[in-house]
Amino acid sequence: MTTVTILQFNLPSCSGAGSNPNKNPICHHNVQIKWSTTLIAPVVDFYVAQTDNNVGLSEAGFVKFAELDDGVVKNVSWVVL
Repeated sequence: MTTVTILQFNLPSCSGAGSNPNKNPICHHNVQIKWSTTLIAPVVDFYVAQTDNNVGLSEAGFVKFAELDDGVVKNVSWVVL
């Protein structure tokens, strides 16, 4: 299964977001990710970072864009659906 994690910074911008990130309604949404192909996957978690705007993908999703050994795919665009 392909799943997505998003940056914690983006959570407050989701309508209905409260103080408990574990109950954030973003986890009821999908994210569309575009680079060399397009992938839609559900948001299941968030991560903490300072200033990046990345998304994290499960291995099943990452390999749609690059080899696992690459570790990072730059210039990916994404949007919460």
